[in-house]
Formats: sequence, structure tokens, C-alpha cells
Amino acid sequence: MAHRSVSIMVHAAWLFQSGMGIADVRDGVYDIQNVRSGLYLNVAGGSMRGGANVWVWDNPKSEDSTWQLKRGVDGTYTLKNTKTGHYLSVAGNGDHLGANVEADTSAEGNASRWILDAVPNGDGSAYTWKNVKTGLFLNAAGGATAKGTNVQVWDNPGSTHSQWELIGLECRDATPGEKCYDDAHWAKETGIHTRPDWYPELSADSSLSDFQAHLHFCFWKRCPLPCTVTDLHNCSIVGRFWNMDGCKDAAVGSQCDNETKWAMETGLKEYPDWYEGLDNTSNKRQFQARLFQGEQTGLETNHCPAPCCHDTLPGELCHEEAMWALHQGLHLPGFDWVYPPSLTKDSAFAEFQAYLHLCYPKRCPEPCATTKLMVQAGNLTLHCPDA
Repeated sequence: MAHRSVSIMVHAAWLFQSGMGIADVRDGVYDIQNVRSGLYLNVAGGSMRGGANVWVWDNPKSEDSTWQLKRGVDGTYTLKNTKTGHYLSVAGNGDHLGANVEADTSAEGNASRWILDAVPNGDGSAYTWKNVKTGLFLNAAGGATAKGTNVQVWDNPGSTHSQWELIGLECRDATPGEKCYDDAHWAKETGIHTRPDWYPELSADSSLSDFQAHLHFCFWKRCPLPCTVTDLHNCSIVGRFWNMDGCKDAAVGSQCDNETKWAMETGLKEYPDWYEGLDNTSNKRQFQARLFQGEQTGLETNHCPAPCCHDTLPGELCHEEAMWALHQGLHLPGFDWVYPPSLTKDSAFAEFQAYLHLCYPKRCPEPCATTKLMVQAGNLTLHCPDA
């Protein structure tokens, strides 16, 4: 049993804060335009070399200037150039003002991860990109407005040369003959009547694009984002599947156990799109959670119960609090005594969820992902500010 040390000197508001300001932009392909110059984030000369320089240029919609944004479970983004397949990154071991930005072959490490934040008091179209490793912001060097101005990191998020607009979004309306089209039609014509609980915020009068967007956000992106206007911009059933009442990890030899093994050993290789967010490092409970969700939404029949864990998702209070702990709480002066020594800025997001679960089990479920903190829970002495 983990021990708790509660201090009234620390108010819960310091540990649990909402409204962090971290923007939630859809995954997709974008042009990234500098607010000051009007020029676009670009791989210099379209170079295919690993570590190629990044500058600003005037060629929107070209492969050199378009980037695939992908949001990680911890809320940070990677930016992958559509031509080279390389990732926007702070070069080498640079962590100083003016450190160069390049297109790196790997997305591993915090140098290639970025926190997207809406510009305060802006009109919602401009953002800053804060590098996770350096804590500095993507910047057009010196505020220059000429083509070929170098891109670096700097500490001035309030200046327009550290602010960027996102332009364009990869989208596609499903067409007859596609699985997404059939799924969206079934949901609108049948599912909404037989299982309305699967479609909160939707009705039989909702548009087909609304149903397509619902399938995109809620069901592992099995549908592309629709181009047709829709009011749905996130999953309205977030958190519905992690009620721990009646949870049960798959029994050895059960149908769920066999289905889970098949998914891990065969399904992931043959049908990777079925297992969004999972890979060969994911464990059995994570696969069971995915199969359970499929069962609950009528997409699969595998007789999997809910596992007694849940990897928190964007939109849930636990996710918000774990993000705050990772990006802000861990770095507050005088807060080093709160978190276990094993938690650092390089720790996996799931480790922060595990810490919050051990301290506040009713606020955060146990993560399904394997974590050091859960393995060591019985031997830990935790300092849990009074919540």
C-alpha cells in the first residue's frame, strides 16, 4: 500500500489547474504561416537530407511547406514534413536562445515535440509553438521578413515573429463504396434509433457529415474528417467506457483472452488501422480496452469485459490534470518535493497518470499502459497535496 503525506501548505489549486491554454487542433496537413512576414515554414530547398535546415519561404501548398500535425497522448504535437517525412526539431543538443531548427529523421525525444498554444487575446487564428526540450518558441530569426529567413527558437512568444497561423486541413467527405460511407449511413439511419446512447449530441436529423465526424473522433479515425461543415470537433463519448464497476481483466483461455492475443500477434500487423494508438510495445490490457470499446460500440463481437484500467483521453479531467503536472506542475519552483524522483520532464505521460491515480484514485483511473510507478506502488512513499 502506498503511503500518503498530506500537507495543508499546498492548496489543490496549485496541482490541479484547468484551462491550461494548450490548444487542441485536429490532426491533419497544414501550411504554417509566420504572422509577421506572411511566409511559410519550409524545409530549405526541399532537401531530403536528414537535419536539413528550416527557413520561411513563399510557396504555400507545396510539399516543402506543408506539415502533418499529429497530437500525442500527452497533448504535444509532432510536425512531419509531407515531402521529406522528416520532423521539425531543435538541432543537436541545442537548448539556448537562437538554437537552430531543422528537419530531423526521427521524432524520438523532446526536441521533436511541440506544445501548441493559442495566442492570448488573439482572434483564434494565431498560435505559438513551444519546444518541449528547450521551453523556447519557434521563431523567424530577428523578425526578418525576407524569403530564406532562418527559423530558430527564442523566448518571445508575444512577438509576431514567434506567432504562426495554421492554414488548410486535410479532409474528405466519404463517398459510396467506402466503409466509412456505409458506417455513417448505418449510424444515421439505424444506429441512432437502436442505440442512441452511442451517439450523444446527435439525432436522426443530424447531417451525414456530423455522423462521419463522430466516427472520426470517437472510433479510431476509421473515417476521415469531413470537409462539409459540422459542429462536432471532438468525441462526445469521452470517458463513457471507463466506469470501473464490473471491470474484469480477461481470464486466461477465455474468448476475450484469445481475441486479445490474436490482435497483439496478428491483427496489429495485418490491420494496423484497427488499433489506432497501439503498437508492438502496448500490453494486453491496452488491447483488451480497445476490444471492449469496439464491443460496446457495436463494431465487434469479442465478449471482452472492461479491463480494470483506462488510459485517460483528451477531454477527461484526469487527462487535463496529468498534462498540467507534466508541462507546468513539475517545473514550479519549490514543487520538487511533490513528485517522486523518478518523474522527470522526459517521463512518459502514463507515469503522471499513474502518480495521480495512486494519490487520487477517484479522480484518475489506473493507466492500462505499463508504468514504473504502478509496478513500484507498494514500495513508494508519495507526497499527495490535499485535494
